[in-house]
Amino acid sequence: MKQSLTRFLYLSLVITALILLTACRAASSNAPTIHNVVLSPPIPLAGQPVTITWDVTGANVVDLLPFVNSIPADQKSYTFEQGFQQATSMLFIARSVEASAQREMVIPILPTATPAATGLPTATATLPGTPTPLPTWTPLPTFTPLPPPTWTPVPVDPIIQVWSVTPLQTTAGGTVTIQWRVTQATSVIIEPFGQQPLQGVLYDQPQSSRVYNLIASNSSRSVSQSIAVSVATPPPPLPTIQQFSITPATAIRGYTQSIRIKWSTINADNVWIDPTLGSEPTSGQRDIAVPSGDTLYTLTARNFTGEVRSQMWVKVVDPSCTTLTDWSDMNPGPGTAYGPAFRDLPKGAVLTPKNYNDMGSGGKWVYVTYIKTGEKGWTQDKPGYLSCNIDITSLPAATIPFNITDVSLTPSPSSYSGLCPVTVRTTAKITATGSGQAVFRWVRSDGVQSSQQSVSFSGPGTKSVTYDWQINDSKDNYWIALSFSQPSSFTTNQTPFKVTCVQPTVMPYP
Repeated sequence: MKQSLTRFLYLSLVITALILLTACRAASSNAPTIHNVVLSPPIPLAGQPVTITWDVTGANVVDLLPFVNSIPADQKSYTFEQGFQQATSMLFIARSVEASAQREMVIPILPTATPAATGLPTATATLPGTPTPLPTWTPLPTFTPLPPPTWTPVPVDPIIQVWSVTPLQTTAGGTVTIQWRVTQATSVIIEPFGQQPLQGVLYDQPQSSRVYNLIASNSSRSVSQSIAVSVATPPPPLPTIQQFSITPATAIRGYTQSIRIKWSTINADNVWIDPTLGSEPTSGQRDIAVPSGDTLYTLTARNFTGEVRSQMWVKVVDPSCTTLTDWSDMNPGPGTAYGPAFRDLPKGAVLTPKNYNDMGSGGKWVYVTYIKTGEKGWTQDKPGYLSCNIDITSLPAATIPFNITDVSLTPSPSSYSGLCPVTVRTTAKITATGSGQAVFRWVRSDGVQSSQQSVSFSGPGTKSVTYDWQINDSKDNYWIALSFSQPSSFTTNQTPFKVTCVQPTVMPYP
């Protein structure tokens, strides 16, 4: 009996030590938690049913290896009906989909007791009256401790909890992200990168399709998983239009002789320019005729990947001039002698120039059409008067018949104060365009007109004529002008002068 008690205590100590050892080897905080595992009875007899009861959280199933696996965790117990014939080691594993926890167990077995094994005497029956012999005591055998059980760990597979490569399709040089997390392993190799920690992230830029292989190993097992990434060769980039220009962007009808189209491209296999040009080299320039009206030119650059376009407008306008002041006007002919003006032109009036003449002392004259009214006439191009989109000196010269281009009148004296009557002589300088005769009359401020007079020209030039006017009264202000009837009918501007008559002083007789 003493030997049995000693053996029982020894086995209890062994079980307690194994349970403590198992607790120290609990899984990481990420695995299911084993709170308690109880063996009932604690020291079963050989062949006696044995029940294992557990309390775990975070697990779906329980394995009792090497005997049974995948027991629902919420079943909470399992009974070995046939028991065990000898002390047995077992690995208790609580598993979830992503992780597991385990605990090593030893099931001690107490051999079944027999009378011989107890060392006690066996009672025998005797006849009445027969003396009962004294019992013979046999000493108990010396207790020999059982050797401690040898634990052989049950092999477990490494668990690959996370293994991903994204994206699975990319182009050469594109970045892929590789992530992994492994438990129950002592070594991780990711091909083609080599040894890696149990969890981590890598980045790769494959130039061609490749397979990434994860190999997780421990002392007894290895597992591997592979992921293939497809790498496509990127298409060539779209063409780039570096330049597409047209000069001038605004062409003047009848004056701009041509326009220049210039272009350059990158990565283009061919270039097409509409309208007119069609297929062209990938870079170049062309001079083409001015289109008849506003035109949109389109350059299309193409390659295997696709096409790109660029567009440019060319505006075609008529020659035009714009007045810059409120002092411009239209005359029937060039030169001041063609006055008076028949149309005052406002600032901003748009005119179509037709002819040009640089004649007389008045400077440049332009024959124009006033677009607003359709009137035609001559206007002077003084500095600051007109802005034209062409060089007006390139306009054709108008054929001007014999005409008076300029008349200037100079009274002398231009201002007089004294005894009257007084004679004021006016000199007129008449400028003509060529050979011919000018016919005119002198016109005075008192309403008197002279008889008809004439002056002949043998060619372009200036001639002078004079007129004497005797003034008898004391009126202060006068004017004089010339009225022409040939070669055209017009009257010059009125030229003023001043005369003040002073009465003589009469001395009394002595």
